[in-house]
Amino acid sequence: MRRTFAYGVATNQGRWPVQEDGYFADPAHGVFALADGFGGRGNGDIAAKIALEEVRNEGGDRSPREGGIYTPAQAWHRELFGEVNKKILQWSDKRPPGGKGGCSLIVASVERERELTVTGCGACSAFLVRSGRWLPLLSAQAAPRVLPSDPMFPAQAVGLGRELNPESRSFLWEPGDLLFLFSSGLAWDSEPFLTDLSGQLALRVPGSDLASVVGMAVEGEGADAPWNQTAVAVESLF
Repeated sequence: MRRTFAYGVATNQGRWPVQEDGYFADPAHGVFALADGFGGRGNGDIAAKIALEEVRNEGGDRSPREGGIYTPAQAWHRELFGEVNKKILQWSDKRPPGGKGGCSLIVASVERERELTVTGCGACSAFLVRSGRWLPLLSAQAAPRVLPSDPMFPAQAVGLGRELNPESRSFLWEPGDLLFLFSSGLAWDSEPFLTDLSGQLALRVPGSDLASVVGMAVEGEGADAPWNQTAVAVESLF
């Protein structure tokens, strides 16, 4: 089965001194990812790039894994997260204490049977929009940022330690389903944010580009946003 997707990505650096968010989209292989770095200039941005490069390298070759209680796709995701964590730690171990970084990471992949698997570790979030309802897929492993003085390090993320506890969800796409990935800088936990996005989706033609929709999501505060903000949206057109 040929995989076909409509998707859109939007990002905003805001007032944060460096862009530490990054994303990866490979519709040909049905792989999408969002990385939200932390650690500052030359640290968090590099960690996010390391993570996304590993997703790029491994996303096109997903041979089935034996995962025990996990589905083959979940087993691949967990193996991928382990490799990402290892590479970021190898890079970080060579740097001075003030020069280390890590990132929150979400990876979504779609298999031939229309099975969508989403795995996350850190402060990013993932939602499924089905029949107009916003359904949380992954719980962010950190509280949303409210004030500039809020802690910058999530409870779980790649690059923080040798042990990871990524969370995975798998289910079948239904016609009209939309997947949204949000970085921690977005107010994804607020009702007005989701209400505004729902209004944009109501005006959208199914199958059309999603860039304008996610663009509205990150344009609320524009250049005055205190943090990096990134949103990825995907619609399956099977």
